[in-house]
Amino acid sequence: MTSHTSLQMPSPSPKRVPPPQRPTANNVDAAIQHFNSLLEHPTVTRATFLPSTSGDSNNTLLLDTSQRSISALIKRSATQTLGLTDDGAVAFSSPLAFTSPEVQHTSFSPDGKLQAVFRNISAKEGKGAKRVIEVLSVQDGLKLEELDVTEEHGDWYFDATFGPPSWHPSSHALLFTAEAPKPKTESLPQQSTYKYTPDFGETFTGKKFPCTFLFLLPSSPFRNAVSSTSDLPSKPSVHRLMNAEHFPSTNFGQPVFLPDNVDGTPRILATGYSSLGDTRKLGIVYCANRPAQIYEFSISIVPLDPSSPAKLTYRVLTATSQSDPTRSSRSPRVLHPPPNAPFAPLIVFLSNPVGGPHSSCASLHAVALQKDGGAKTVELVASVEKPKNLEDFPGLYVDQLPQSAFVLTEEGPGVVLSSIWRSRKVPLLVSLRTGEVTSLAPWPEANEEDVVLPYLGKGLESVNVLGTDGGGRVVAMRSGVVQIPEVVLLDLKKGGERDWKVIKAPSLPKKLANALSSLSYTVLPLPKFDASELILVSPCPIDPSAPAKPNLPPLITFPHGGPHSTTTTEWSAYTACLALAGYRVALVNYPGSLGYGQQFVDSLPPQLGTLEVEATLAAGHYLNTLSLASRTKGKKFVLGGSHGGWIAAHLSARFPDEFDATVMRNPVTDLASNSFNTDIPDWCYAEGALPYSLSHPPTAISPETFTHLRSISPLSHASHVTLPTLLLIGASDRRVPPDQGRTWYHALKGCKKSEVEMLVFEGNGHALDGTVEAEVVGFEAGLRWFERFTEW
Repeated sequence: MTSHTSLQMPSPSPKRVPPPQRPTANNVDAAIQHFNSLLEHPTVTRATFLPSTSGDSNNTLLLDTSQRSISALIKRSATQTLGLTDDGAVAFSSPLAFTSPEVQHTSFSPDGKLQAVFRNISAKEGKGAKRVIEVLSVQDGLKLEELDVTEEHGDWYFDATFGPPSWHPSSHALLFTAEAPKPKTESLPQQSTYKYTPDFGETFTGKKFPCTFLFLLPSSPFRNAVSSTSDLPSKPSVHRLMNAEHFPSTNFGQPVFLPDNVDGTPRILATGYSSLGDTRKLGIVYCANRPAQIYEFSISIVPLDPSSPAKLTYRVLTATSQSDPTRSSRSPRVLHPPPNAPFAPLIVFLSNPVGGPHSSCASLHAVALQKDGGAKTVELVASVEKPKNLEDFPGLYVDQLPQSAFVLTEEGPGVVLSSIWRSRKVPLLVSLRTGEVTSLAPWPEANEEDVVLPYLGKGLESVNVLGTDGGGRVVAMRSGVVQIPEVVLLDLKKGGERDWKVIKAPSLPKKLANALSSLSYTVLPLPKFDASELILVSPCPIDPSAPAKPNLPPLITFPHGGPHSTTTTEWSAYTACLALAGYRVALVNYPGSLGYGQQFVDSLPPQLGTLEVEATLAAGHYLNTLSLASRTKGKKFVLGGSHGGWIAAHLSARFPDEFDATVMRNPVTDLASNSFNTDIPDWCYAEGALPYSLSHPPTAISPETFTHLRSISPLSHASHVTLPTLLLIGASDRRVPPDQGRTWYHALKGCKKSEVEMLVFEGNGHALDGTVEAEVVGFEAGLRWFERFTEW
């Protein structure tokens, strides 16, 4: 295939399409209405297979969904049940059932008979609020057990970083993560309320001491060692497995059961996250480079209270690392083989380098547990420095493994996951025997006769794996940038073509469905910037040979944040509705993006503020040379959030004549000052290609470091901005604190060269999705801002 650096314009095609309709303000009004409608559309967030308990061949698939209510300005959760036949057909589908706001999480036992419900009950009728765990019968909904854990711990953790709960394979116990209870002090108890304790930053404000808890049903054999005979048949119990004083610098999450010890006591594995040398807990969400290892707990039986030695409990006194301390390891999953399986129990987990870029190419490891108690660890999938060819596997780019990731096929056990592969999210099957990686939704074959638009008209959907049934079935979400997600099923045990079968298609109003069907998108290479790509989204057919250049839609150039992330072809209501308003949108995967090899990631920090900025600028110019975008006044805009906002700020300051207006969402505008207040100060150093010691972090920024970080930041060029600028700021952003946006706002106000406005959303963090109102107002404000400066 022709390399990107030698791209040439294709010969004009004899095919012609009608000129695109000229966008009008009516398109904008309609796009805002469509955006609100799409926010209220249910989104599947989790899928759980339940084995049949009635002896028939049907499997039950439970779908958890989330949706917003615009009128009530709230987010709601619901569930739906699908019954599947052997060939993957849907035998029945239940109505959507909304979940009580009291329910924080549900978890189903491996045998499919029990459901654990974690519930926060509000204070009412003179009774205080309480926190309870209920165990229900799946078959008839009968409540079998209930345990009040209000005094046992604080808030639960159900996120992917520390949770969610994990059942014992025999369905008699489960592990979960929750905040340690507040310490009780004899004198001046109010002091503990004000004592400073570091937390885990963005999305984890107030989360300081995650602890592992063991919940035992009355039938659990684990109760025998810690309960008297009279206690055994009574009620479930919960055991806090560690105290903060035993592990002052390590916090644990993601607990899972290993095969039991020979003495019948539980054996547990977990991820341990270490604090820095100055006790700081670095922000952890979106960060795969934290000091983290996989630990096996050594569990002892100790008195619950020294004053009452007869009451016993389980307690972790030591934790032994099972992973490389130079790697940031996480996401342990345990495969408990079925009876008579020809393989030993297996552990798999992910790892990335500690320090450096916050996201990078990951490795996948496997540990085979031997009968003699030993273990053999292998690296199943190694990091890929640079693919030999564009079509080759670029490595793994995965935050967490699916909770149910294992499959058993004729080729043996495997792991199914989704990874970024260039501009798509692709489902992969990894053999646990050989480490061979197979794409379950390969890239379409590029058109070698059209090196400019090699994928035009081809299927470019992304597929996000939700989980497996532990056998051969995989359930996933398939979507495109302008194609709303559908739930699909793949059976790896069936021979022939591996075709994904739709088991839940989206249902949309006819007007909205017709509007979305008019949109198009494709992926094309960006010459001169190595493997960089663009996803071009359009309100009309994409055809550079069509005679419509005077009437080309206006272009919004939209670089992603990170900077080490990627915009994939997954569904985006935000992007789709910008296109419905009449804009073409260029989603830029610039150097430093994930999915192209580790070398591509590492290429950015030494050239930060230059390389990704020039690539984003080049995107619009390149589309113009292809007759796919106009460079006339009122037709060129830039939009970005976080590091994408950094790029937008650089462009508006250093290339003031290249764009007509910009919208920035929580932008980084000055690395130097951001290093003082962000929850990830190491990010500022890493992206500036500067060292940052995790064991001895700097107590203050040096003059040399300050000068360097300021010199590569947009703030050093703010006096040149003439571009109309709208800032959208989350008041509770811990990742890019509001001072970054405020500083830019006042710098532009002081220079008096540009029109600038700023909206601040209380109760919203970095993603500006903390409230429904922020999502609704933020989208409309940004679109209206672009509309004001668009020459329709």
